[in-house]
Formats: sequence, C-alpha cells, structure tokens
Amino acid sequence: MPKLSRADYELQKAKLQLTFSRDRESKRRDEMLIFLSGLAEHKRAKTPEEQFLTIIAILRRIMDFENAAIYSISRDGSLSLFTAEKQGAPVSIPDCPLVRRVLAGKSSEICRPWLVKGFEKLGQEDLAALRSSVLMDVESNGIKRVFILMSSKPLTLGFGERKRLVSYKPFIEYALSSMDYRNHMEELVRAKTAELERSRQTIYDYASISSDAFWRLGNDLKLRDLSDLPSTASNSDAMRFFAHAEGKTLESLFSVREREHPQHYNDLVDRMERHEPFRNEVFEFQNEGLRRSFSLSGMPFSGPDGGFEGYHGTATDVTGEVEYQKRMKAVVEAETKANRIKSDFLAIMSHEIKTPMQAILGMLDLLSQTETSEKQDGLIRHITDSAKVLQTLINDVLDFSRMRSDQVSFEKKPFSIRYLMDTVIVQMQEKARGRPVKFVLQVEESFPKMMVGDQARMAQIFFNLLGNALKFTPSGTITLHASWIKSHRLYFEVIDTGIGISAESLRHLFVPFRQSDSSVSRRFGGTGLGLAISKRIVELMGGNIGVTSEEGHGSRFWFIVPYHKPIEHPVGKESIVAGNGAQKRNFNILLVEDSQINRFILRTMLEKLGHKVTVAENGQEAVRLVEEVHPELVFMDLQMPLMDGFEASRLILKYHPKLVILALTANVTEEERTKCREAGMTDIVGKPVTTATLQNVIKAFTNVINESLGEEGGSVRHEGGEEENGRKKKKPVVRPLDE
Repeated sequence: MPKLSRADYELQKAKLQLTFSRDRESKRRDEMLIFLSGLAEHKRAKTPEEQFLTIIAILRRIMDFENAAIYSISRDGSLSLFTAEKQGAPVSIPDCPLVRRVLAGKSSEICRPWLVKGFEKLGQEDLAALRSSVLMDVESNGIKRVFILMSSKPLTLGFGERKRLVSYKPFIEYALSSMDYRNHMEELVRAKTAELERSRQTIYDYASISSDAFWRLGNDLKLRDLSDLPSTASNSDAMRFFAHAEGKTLESLFSVREREHPQHYNDLVDRMERHEPFRNEVFEFQNEGLRRSFSLSGMPFSGPDGGFEGYHGTATDVTGEVEYQKRMKAVVEAETKANRIKSDFLAIMSHEIKTPMQAILGMLDLLSQTETSEKQDGLIRHITDSAKVLQTLINDVLDFSRMRSDQVSFEKKPFSIRYLMDTVIVQMQEKARGRPVKFVLQVEESFPKMMVGDQARMAQIFFNLLGNALKFTPSGTITLHASWIKSHRLYFEVIDTGIGISAESLRHLFVPFRQSDSSVSRRFGGTGLGLAISKRIVELMGGNIGVTSEEGHGSRFWFIVPYHKPIEHPVGKESIVAGNGAQKRNFNILLVEDSQINRFILRTMLEKLGHKVTVAENGQEAVRLVEEVHPELVFMDLQMPLMDGFEASRLILKYHPKLVILALTANVTEEERTKCREAGMTDIVGKPVTTATLQNVIKAFTNVINESLGEEGGSVRHEGGEEENGRKKKKPVVRPLDE
C-alpha cells in the first residue's frame, strides 16, 4: 500500500470525522424527532401517571433500561420515591455524597452500587435493581428531584447514556413542569369542587331546616320547573303550591282580593323589568283551591353570556302573620272606637256634671254679693266650700278616667315657673287662712325663671302635693323647695311638719283610691286620687316622683321633671296674662249658652261687671245675633243643640275674622283646645267660672279686643319681647285661663 502523504492523511481523517459527525447528527436528529413526537403524546396524557409513562416511553426508544423512577428530597436529605414506571424501584435512597453531587447539578452513573458510600445500606434487591444506573437532577417550578434510569444488567448504562440523558434534560424538565402545573391545577379544581360541594351541601342543609319555599322565574316572568330545588317537610306545602303553578305568572295566582288592588304588583313588575332585587313583598295567592299569603324575596340571575335569565328567590308563608295582623288591626280599631266612645262619654259627663256645678257655684257667687246676715254669710261659705270640694272630686275622677284611657296630652309652651310657684303659694296660704300653718317658698339662685311645658299640669302637681300636705299638717310649716340639677332636670320638694306616714302605708301611697288607712279617709276625707294623678302626670312628662316620711315627724314629697329651655326671648311675669296694663272698659258681649240657669248666672255676672250682654241659646241664634248686635267679645258654649259652638265659630269668623271668641267648656283637654284652635277661637275658658274669673279673663283679653277693633290699648308684650303702644306687630302671647 502506498504511503499517504501528510496532506492526504489529514484529508482522509477529515472525511472520516465528517462521516462520523453526519452519522451522529443523523442519529441525534432521529432521536429528537422521536422525543418531539413523544412530547406531543405527553400533552395528550390525562393523568400524572400517564404523563410520566409517556416520558419513559420516549427515553426507552433511544436508551436501554429496565425501570425509571423520580425521587423527591425528604426533610432529612434522603430521597423518597415520587413515582416509578414499574415496581421494584427502591422506596428510598439514603442521603450520601453521591446524592448531594447529583442535586448540585452533576449527573452520575453507577455500575457497582454496593461500593458507593451510603448505598451499602440498601437491601440486596434494591442493589440488584441499581446495578447499572444513571442519575440526573431535574428541576420544575422551583422543586428539585432526582431522575434515575435503572438496569440490573452490568455496564448497560454508562457514560454515553448519561451524556445522552443530560442532553434531554431541558425536555424532561419541561415535561415535568407541565406535569406539575397540571397536577397543581387539578388540585385547585378538586379543592374548588370540594368547596362548591360543601357550599351546596350547606345551602341544602339550611334549606332542609327552612320553612321557606324556593321559586324561579324565567325572563318571561313565568314560573319554571322547581324539581331540582330542595323540598323539606317544613316547606313541602309551599313548594307544592308553586310546583303546581309551572308556566304561570305570579299575577295569575293572585287571589280575587289581591287583584282588586293591582298597584302593588304593578310596582313589583316595574322593578323586575329593571332587573332590581326585592325583599319581603307580601301577596295573597290562590292555587289548587288553597289560599295563602307569601312574603316574596327575589334576586335576578344571569346566564353564561351575562344576559338576564330571570329571577330566583324564596317565598315565606306568612298567612298566620297576615291573619294575626288583620285581627290586631280589628282590635286596634275596636280599641280606638272604644276610646272614642270613652272620650265622648267623658266629654258628655264633664259637661253634664259641671253644668249644674256652674249653676251652684255661680248662684253662691251672686248670693255672696247680696246683703246677707252674718249667719247667712257663714252658711254661704260652708256651701261654697262643700261645692268646691265636690268640684275637686269631680275634676280628679274625670282626670283619672282620662289618664286611664290614655287621653291626656301636654302643652309645650313657655311660661314663668317662678311666677307659677309664687301664685300657687299665695293661693294655698289663702286656703289655709285661720289655721296655724305657714307656707314657705325656697328657690335656689341657679333655678331658671322660664321653662317650656304644660303650665296647668305643673300647677296641678303643686296644688295636689301642697293640698295633701295641708290636709295632714294641723299646724307648722309647709315648704316648697325648687332646685336645679345639672343634667337639665328640675327638682321639687314639698316638706311638711305634719303627722307623717307609716312605713306600711308608704308602699301603696300612689295607688288610686287608697288612703294610708281607713281612718284617714274618715278624719280628713278625699278619694286618694290626687297623688295617683300627680304620679301619672310626672311620669308622662318623663320624670319620676317619690316620698320619704316617718310617722309623727312629717313627710317629704319630691318629684323631678325634664327642663326644656324656651327658644323665644324670655318674658317677665307681668306678661303671663296679656293685657295686665290695659285700662278697664265695658264691652258689648254676646253670651252663647244652652243652659237657661247658666245663661241667667253668667249674664248677671257680666252685667254686674258693667258690660252690655246679649244672650243666644244655640249656635244658629248666635250667628244671626252677631249681624244684629255687632258684639266686641263672644263667650261661646261648645255643646249645644241645633248647631254646636265649633260650627257657629267657623261661620262667624268667616265674615268677622278679627272677632274675639272665647270657648266656654267643662271639658278642658288638649283635644278640645285643638278643636277650638281649628275652629278659629281665640282661647278656651274652663267651667265653672265665677265673677272674678270672668273679670280676669276680660282684663286679660282687653288689649286683644282693642286691637281687633283697631283701637289703641295699653302696652302689649309680643312674641320676641318688643312693645308698641296699641300697635300689633305679632300675635300677642295669650296664656290659657282655665287653671
């Protein structure tokens, strides 16, 4: 053979290397095609096991091995089997230098595992399975694992297989990442599915103990199939009611009574057409001969495309509640009617009882102004005192009856509380004339002068407590003490040095019709209503009342009421009754009264005061006489035949709007005051009245009458505190004169 030159040798060598390179690249290309086709199969795998087996099948086409396994790192650094192609792979591999090198990124092959440090701890079967093996680290989603190809044949897997395996590492890691991601997503799906199932079960659990029925409306607002909704023992009747109504609208299920008032449902339909939720809409339905009332609550729901699909919601059977409300409404209406009857009865009784009292006290008043002997004067005083006691008794009984019927209302007007207490003490001292009893008023400096409230009711409390103290104090001192509590409350005490009250009697002191003992009623008289009435008034004002006492050492009654500060500018006590500064003058007065005896008495009283008086027996006659006699002041009775005082006042004021009309009534209540104001009357005067009462009333309204006539009067205090001589800037402050 001829010897090759150096150049030819290099050329032959290059050709040979090129051939080897082409063969290697061809083989590599074939392997890559095999691997890529395998990856496509890997993507079609449905389970993690199928995915792993697909990777192994790809490697098996290009390498010779018996088993393959993936190991995860345990907490102690050892390797635990994650998954394997076949059985026979070691369950775990101990932590050793080789494992640590592999995890550090250095692949390795093993041909004699029993000589590898750490592997000697494995059993004979495991060592036999690893006789020829290749180890490589793989990482997916931040998790490191060890990939091992195994063969029991010696020298089957060596350096070349290890190098080939490392070259496919990116593809294997990609496949493992896909497998991990799919596993993660499947785990999320399983968790969400379990959560939804728990939620569904929770809803059904709630439904199983609920008495509500479930309904569903389509976008045509007709009832849909309800078979998939929960039905329980407690809601079965209601569910059957709606189940038998499939394909019907809610409106078609309405009872006849509900259809007579369609506005309620029309409003609901408008809301549903706007796809708005609704709650607790009550309707009466009738279906399959069954009539029930349901409270409906609904929520709109959407389909997969987000479009409106209809409504679903609940229906609560409220038939019992609706029937109960109807019965309660009937009871309330009956109670309202009964209260109205009571109110009318009390008004009639007040009128019928106080009308003869007006005659009695009026006659006694007139009789006391005639020339009589000393003995006759004594008799008149005794009769007058007895009549006043009877009047007090009548007032207490009527007041108590009104309170029991919840027919008591309170005015909220500014008044001088200090002036009221002064007036009460003066009157009580006058009542105690001739007895060794002294009344004392003590008012702290911080105590307000004015307050907003019901002046007449406050006076009633004072008179009841002071009168009670006077009754049980034969001699000594009775003190009314007033102080201010910082929490906007007023504190009053009535302290006496009388006979006191036993501990046993204190327990039922404020009980109606109860005296401390039966001997008290015999010795001192009274009904036992005064304290009960005072307690009720104080409580209705938002306060409280109490007593401390020791038998033989006097008593201390106290009560606390809220303080309401007046908004308007405070006025002095001289303006408590408007017209105090007016000059006395005689008026042309029309007296309207249906009682003949009272007409005579009141006319005589007014004429004795110097006034010209014309009388009318009823409202019709009063309307006519106003046009004939042109009165400057009208005293108008309220309850009269043919035409009452309210209607008469409205007709008179229609043509004479400035005429002063004062109501005369025995029924002085807030309801009566309101009716008088609505009729246009100036104010109200309570019966019975005396000559002094009439004189004070006319004096109080002199300026008002003068202003109505366009005349100049005295100085009038207006709301806001401004004064003008006879010139009306605002409506005068006129206080009620019936107390």
